Amino acid sequence: PPPPPAIAPAAAFAVAASDCAVEKADWLVDIAGDVAAICTDARLDASTLMQRAQAPATLPPLQPIFSGQYVADDDDGDEDDGGVDEAEGPFSGLARLAHALAVALTLASLIMALRAPLITREVGGSILHAFSSGLELDQSYSLLELGALAARPGGMDLFMSASFLIFVVVGPILRSVTQLVLLIVPMSISRARSLHAVSKHLSIFYALEVLIIAVPIMESTIGGLANGLLTADTLPICATLSGQFGASCLELLVFPSEGYTFLCVHVALYVLTGFDGSLTHARIHRWLHPHDAQAPCCAQSCIVNKSVAGSVRAKVGGNFQDRRKHVSLL
Repeated sequence: PPPPPAIAPAAAFAVAASDCAVEKADWLVDIAGDVAAICTDARLDASTLMQRAQAPATLPPLQPIFSGQYVADDDDGDEDDGGVDEAEGPFSGLARLAHALAVALTLASLIMALRAPLITREVGGSILHAFSSGLELDQSYSLLELGALAARPGGMDLFMSASFLIFVVVGPILRSVTQLVLLIVPMSISRARSLHAVSKHLSIFYALEVLIIAVPIMESTIGGLANGLLTADTLPICATLSGQFGASCLELLVFPSEGYTFLCVHVALYVLTGFDGSLTHARIHRWLHPHDAQAPCCAQSCIVNKSVAGSVRAKVGGNFQDRRKHVSLL
């Protein structure tokens, strides 16, 4: 016999409920699969970022100019060399040789500028003709001699002389020597990075570019200042002497010598090799720290590098934000 009418609606409801449960179960399975995929992507992204963060510490050592291989020191207790004994670096031998020659020329021109006469003093005037017959007061001075003369009175002048020698002699020489060692001497990458940091700090102790301007200023001003010291107003005998010898009482002239030419050549080379951000400094920095997005560079190159780095950071950050939103919606 047919079932009672009251039983049919209950059966229909049970069938509908089972269908709904199956659909919900399928939906939950899909959600679980999406969550698992997102978690897997997040783990992969985190693993990739960790590998990139650790990449500078595992870079292969670099190649010197003449040996063809860069020998790393695994016994120094530093893990920066990644345990690699020998590897060929991205800084080619020809490029390193060119930079080494530029640094060597910078150092040679500095030594010539320190030893050659920088300025020449000429002393004349009627008082010299009258009272110092046969006395030669003309003199030339090099940078080293100027530093020694500054220390002659003693006292606080010793501090002034020491400051002069540090910024004119010691700092520039050590800067070029450390760069030359980085370019031609094989060493572990950890030691090369340490020496590069020391060399970068040494570039602060440099003031030879100031002398490029100071010498012409001294040439144009010291004569007028000295010639006004002895006049007929300050020394009445000067009027008689000037009338007898036909010259002012005291004439003092200072002009550049050949050392100034060497100084100009050195500063021009130092702009290319020695300044923090120069061509050689930036090349060594990128060689030792290839993953540094803030490496020293010229203005246009820095703008390009920073824009690329910013776009990469924005893209990575946007991907993570999208995934967070997806998980929160689920």
